Amino acid sequence: MLQVALICLIAPEAALSFPAASDISFAPVEGMQLSKHFTGELDWEGGDLEVVMGGQPVPSEYLPDLRLTSHREEELHFIDRYRKVEGGRVLELERSFEDLSLERRVLYELEGADMNDSGDDSTAPESELEGERVLFALDRQSGDYKASFLGEGPHPRGELLTGLVEGTDLVGFLPGEPVEPGASWTVPAEAFGELFAPGGDLAFEVEEGEPLELVGYEGKLDARYRGGESLKRIELEGEVTVILSRPTDLERVPVVDGQATETWELVCELGGELRWDSAAGHARSLELAGSLLGTIRTERDPSEPGPTYESTIHLDGEISTTAEFEER
Repeated sequence: MLQVALICLIAPEAALSFPAASDISFAPVEGMQLSKHFTGELDWEGGDLEVVMGGQPVPSEYLPDLRLTSHREEELHFIDRYRKVEGGRVLELERSFEDLSLERRVLYELEGADMNDSGDDSTAPESELEGERVLFALDRQSGDYKASFLGEGPHPRGELLTGLVEGTDLVGFLPGEPVEPGASWTVPAEAFGELFAPGGDLAFEVEEGEPLELVGYEGKLDARYRGGESLKRIELEGEVTVILSRPTDLERVPVVDGQATETWELVCELGGELRWDSAAGHARSLELAGSLLGTIRTERDPSEPGPTYESTIHLDGEISTTAEFEER
């Protein structure tokens, strides 16, 4: 005790010094413009078909051998202008959709059970939002943002605004309070949506069938602050499940027909790093990548007459997502 007291008397600053907490928060400035680039790659292989009819599993010898291979690549470029900011809250955001690029390829092969087929389904769908400018204005009463096209006169495709989302600033990954190096916190699964589907539903054209719609996210990411000078480093790791769904039919199934619902569950084991510019008050980059396990479950709608039907395809693959921001 005597030694501790002497140290405190001789060098109080050294004895009581602690790492300074860092304020890692989003601090937009009125008139600020950010160029935002998002990329995403999803590769998976599928098979191991399982079928249940009338509540009974169908023996594997009566099922075809199914093999699927898929590649999906997306590149998006937005320019966001923060037109009106009050008390650190964005009241009006102008978004210019500079480039919206998506490529998909699915190879499939069926053998056995009198179902021999193969094909290559490659598409590069376009979005009518490319080249458009959209204004997101905050409704103070509801707290939601209302989207509208900028330009002369009403836009002929106003329905394109329905699925758009204002938030792409990666705020959901932040601690919400000043933190010291080594501090940790939980990031909700929904924050991953800013990387998995930046800007919301960008209305890419679908040539056949219905587009997959987001049902929600489950799981969490664990965040740990690693420090840094001008750029604050946040390490991320965890598991997020993405759930998607769409209506479909059973016209390719030889023993049943009718309407059905197709549900995708993608379990992503992710790791990566967020770099935050605390002086500028916004993100600089974010990378998340990892392995993927999932299922595609097709279930005959309960309203259809006849026996119940459900099929499941198992997926195994990899996912990679990035975001890069720079001021203009």
